[in-house]
Amino acid sequence: MKAQAWIAAMVAGLLVSGAARAAGRDAAKAFADLLPKMDQEQAQQAWQQFCWTAGAPGNEAERAEACRLMAAKLKGETRKPVRIWLLKQLERIGRDESAEAVAALLTDADRLVRDAAVRALANNPSPAAGDRLLSAMEAASGAEKLALINAMGFRAEPANVQALARVLGNSSDDRMAAAAAHALGRIGTTEAARALQPALGRSTPVASEAADALAKIAKNLLAAGKVGQSADIARMLDQPHSPARLAGLRARLGSGKDTAAETILKVLAGGDEKEAEVAAGFVANVDAAGIRRLADGLSSLPPAAQVCLLRALGPRRDRAALPAVKAAAESPEPAVKDAALAALGGVGDASTVPILLKAIQDGSEGAGIARRSLESVFADGVDPALIDALKTTTDNGRRALLVEILGNRRSASAVPALLDALAGDDGNLRRRAISALEKVASPEDLPAILSGILKIGDDGQRDEAARAVASICDRVPDESRRADEVLRAYRNASASEQTRLLAVLGRVGGSGALALVREAASGTDADRRVAAERAILDWPDSSVAEDLAKLAERAENRDRRRDAIGALARVVGGSGPLDNRERLDYLERAFKQADRDEDRRRVLAAAREIPTFPAVRFAAAHLDEPKLRSQAVATVVGLLENQELRDNHREESDRLLDKVISVSKDKSLRERARSFKSSK
Repeated sequence: MKAQAWIAAMVAGLLVSGAARAAGRDAAKAFADLLPKMDQEQAQQAWQQFCWTAGAPGNEAERAEACRLMAAKLKGETRKPVRIWLLKQLERIGRDESAEAVAALLTDADRLVRDAAVRALANNPSPAAGDRLLSAMEAASGAEKLALINAMGFRAEPANVQALARVLGNSSDDRMAAAAAHALGRIGTTEAARALQPALGRSTPVASEAADALAKIAKNLLAAGKVGQSADIARMLDQPHSPARLAGLRARLGSGKDTAAETILKVLAGGDEKEAEVAAGFVANVDAAGIRRLADGLSSLPPAAQVCLLRALGPRRDRAALPAVKAAAESPEPAVKDAALAALGGVGDASTVPILLKAIQDGSEGAGIARRSLESVFADGVDPALIDALKTTTDNGRRALLVEILGNRRSASAVPALLDALAGDDGNLRRRAISALEKVASPEDLPAILSGILKIGDDGQRDEAARAVASICDRVPDESRRADEVLRAYRNASASEQTRLLAVLGRVGGSGALALVREAASGTDADRRVAAERAILDWPDSSVAEDLAKLAERAENRDRRRDAIGALARVVGGSGPLDNRERLDYLERAFKQADRDEDRRRVLAAAREIPTFPAVRFAAAHLDEPKLRSQAVATVVGLLENQELRDNHREESDRLLDKVISVSKDKSLRERARSFKSSK
C-alpha cells in the first residue's frame, strides 16, 4: 500500500507541475487544493515534487511563485506540522522572496518551528537571509543564539566577522564563544584570523576551538599559495606552554616546508612526546632534500628521538635515508637498532640483505623484526641477493630460512633454486621448499616439481608436496586440463614412481586421474593398492563417493573405515556430480558404518549442506540422542534457515523447531529457531 501511495503521489506531483506550466496558470490553486492535506504523505509528496521541478534551472518564475505561496502560509493559523514541512521545502528552494517570512519564525513559541526556520535561512543563498540571521543573532540569547551562530558559521560569510568577533570577545559562555570561534574558522579570512588570536588566552574549550580554527585558516592560506600569511598564523599558535602549540606546530610545518626538516629535528631533540608525534607525522610530507637533512641529523638525536624518526622514515620509503638507517642498525642501543631494522623494510635495497640476515641469525630480539623487513623490502636486486645467498651457503638451517623468506616474498625468480632445494637430501629444507613452491610456482614448473617429488621417500613430505601440486594445478585456467602434467608424468614413470605419484593424483582429481587410481586400487600390488586407497580418501570432490562408501563397508582395518567415513562426509558436503538425493543416500550409508559418535557427528554436520527436507528429517531423527543432539540441532536449524524449505513444510517445520527449542542447550540456536517459527 505504501508503494502505491508513493506512486500516486509522484503522479500527482507530475500532474500538478505539468498542468501548471501547460495550462499557463500559476500554482496557487494546486497549492490551495493540497494545503488542507499537507500533513498527509500523499499531499506532501505531490507538493515536494512540484517544488523539485520548480527549483530546477530555467524555472525561476515557478520557483519564486511556489516560495511566495509557502511563505504566506507560515503564520500561526497554519498547523505546526504543515509549517515545518513548508519550511523544509523553503530550505531547498527559498531565496529573497521568503527570507522575511521565515525570519519572522525565529522567535516562534515552538522550538521545532524555530529550528526549522534557522535551517531554512542557513541554506538560503540570498544575502537577505544572511542579514536576517545576523540581526536575529545579535538580539537572541541562550540556545537560540547558539543555533544562530552555528547557522552563520555554516554560511561562512566574511561580512559576519565583526559580529562573531564581538561574541567571541564578550561572551562569558564558553559554548557561545567556542561556536563563534568555529564559525570564524569556517569563514577563514585573515580578518577572521586576527579576531581569533585573542581567544588563544581564553579557557581551554575556547582556546582549543580557536586554535583549531586558526590552524584550518593557515592550511587554507597555504593551499592558496599565501605562505607568508600562513606562517604568521603558525607563529601565533606555536608558543611554549600554549594549549594551541600542537596546532601551531602543524601549521608551522605546513607553511615552512623548506625548513620543515630542521623544525622536525629541533622538536624531536626537545623531548616533548606530543610535539614529537606531530613532527614525526609530518615526515611523510617532507621533500627529498628534507629527507636527506633528516637522515644527516639522525645520529645527533637522543635514542628515543632516533626511534621516533626511524619509525617515520621507514614508511616514507625514500632511499636517501638508507645510509643513516644502515648505520643506526649497528647502534648499541637495542631500541634504536630494532627501529632501524624495521625501517630497512621500507628504505632498504639489495645492500641491506646481509645486514638483515645477520640480525636474523644472531637470534636477538630484533630477529623477528629483521625477518619481517627482509620479507617486505621490495627493491631491485633483493631477490637475486637472497637467491645467491641460498646457492652459496652450505648451512642447511640458513638455507631453510632463505627458502622460507623467498616463498613469503612470492619470488617467482627463485623457482629454480627452490627446485634444487626440493631435490636435496635434507628433510627440513625440502619441506620448506615445497611450501615456498606452492606460493610462487606456476603450472609451467610442474614437470620439474613432479620430478623432485619422485625423489621424496618420506610419506608425510610427499603428501605435503601433493597438496602443493594440487594448489599449483588449480591455477590452470581450463579446469579440464588441470591434471594433464600429473597424468603425463604418471604415464612416463616406472611402476614404483607411479605408486608415489598416486598421492598427487588424489589431490588433483579429474576423471582421467580417477580411472588410473581405480585401476591401481583393484590391482594385485599391495603397495599400489594402499596408495590408491589413500588417493581416493584425499579426492577433492564427490565423484569418488561410491568408492568411499564401498571402502567403508568392506574395510577390515577399523582406522581405514573411519577415514573413509570422514572422507565421504567431506566430499558429499562439497562439489561434485551428485544430486541432493544421492548425497543424502551416501550420508545415510556412512552413518550406518560409523562406530564412533565423532564420526556420526561429522556425517550430521555434512547434511547441513543438502538443502532438502529429507536432510532435515535425517538430522532431526537424532535430536533425542544426548551425544549427537548438539550437532543434530545445529544442522536442523541451519537447514531451516531456508524460508522456502520451511514454507513448503510449515507444519512439520514448526513441530521440529518446537523440538529444537525444548532440547537444545544453545541459547542462540533456540532464539534462531523461535524466529523461524514466528515468520509464518
